[in-house]
Amino acid sequence: MTDSTCVPRSTASAPTATSVPAGCYPSTTPAMTAADIAAHKFGSHVRVSPEVQRAVTRFEVAALRVVELAGLDARGMSAAQFDSLALAQDTMVEARLVLERAGLLHLIDASALAVA
Repeated sequence: MTDSTCVPRSTASAPTATSVPAGCYPSTTPAMTAADIAAHKFGSHVRVSPEVQRAVTRFEVAALRVVELAGLDARGMSAAQFDSLALAQDTMVEARLVLERAGLLHLIDASALAVA
């Protein structure tokens, strides 16, 4: 981003913490490609911690298991299937709590919560 307050990357000297205007990048930051800039602008690339990635994956897998088991007739389910259903529901709740603490509930499909 280049404007009257930003120094172009090619001519920027090493900035101090107070010399870089808001919205400008220090000269030590590698240049972003056009695709990176577009992804950043439209928020299509979200970097999250491994804990959040794990929570999203666990939630999605558990939601699939809940849907699979919830469709069965309860009278025909084995004890292992009941345990698996309870575990999947507990996993969804735990994963949701991790995402809620991180403020990233939008990463999971809210319609899956109605099943659990």
